[in-house]
Amino acid sequence: MADKYTDMMTDEVYEKACSLLEEGSLQEAAEIFKKLADDGNPLAQCDYGVCLAEGKGVEKNEEAAAEYWQKSADAGFPLAEHKLGICYFKGLCGLENNNDKAFECFQKASDGGVRESMLNLAYCYQEGIGVQPDIKKSIEWMEKAADAKMPEACLNIGVLYLFGKSGVAKDEEKGFNFIRNAAESGLPHAQFILGCCCESGHGTDKDFAEAAGWYRRAARGGVTEANKALERLGFPGVK
Repeated sequence: MADKYTDMMTDEVYEKACSLLEEGSLQEAAEIFKKLADDGNPLAQCDYGVCLAEGKGVEKNEEAAAEYWQKSADAGFPLAEHKLGICYFKGLCGLENNNDKAFECFQKASDGGVRESMLNLAYCYQEGIGVQPDIKKSIEWMEKAADAKMPEACLNIGVLYLFGKSGVAKDEEKGFNFIRNAAESGLPHAQFILGCCCESGHGTDKDFAEAAGWYRRAARGGVTEANKALERLGFPGVK
């Protein structure tokens, strides 16, 4: 494998490994990631950790996965910090549950732009996980995650703006727009709430046809209340 890619630049080899992974050539991709990882490439260290954790192209080894993620995190790669945060929070990959370390990892990953960690950090501040509860900071990180188009965050912060909850100033139009972002990403519960907004005229003009369209999407996503809403508006339900 090493000879095959000797004349390619490191970035080219890494991109080749990513392409092989997408194409389903898992073993070859894992071999390249390992070579680059052992040469100190933090992106490859993170990706090879994923291969080890999920058994993609290599024998599954969760403890080794955490070791590679730690190397990547030590080199400053934010996504590896996120993965370590999940491990510390859930007690995975040979790491014991440690909420303080989980919070620290989520903070570093959030500062590095990982939107999933921004959402997790918001929950940490909300529930007091590894940090003192702070609803203001929770909302700040929830909105940052929403601005980064994290669907669950868009829904959560959208509801806060829609109803003026948890110290957030009521702004129905802003709430509607956040919820729409979540709905357009395919989140069924957000699609249902957006339908409710269109039906009731919260944050937007009343539009029963538009509401029905979102209720249909929500129903297809498994939201049982959506069919009841369709029937209430006189539209056929989704089977």
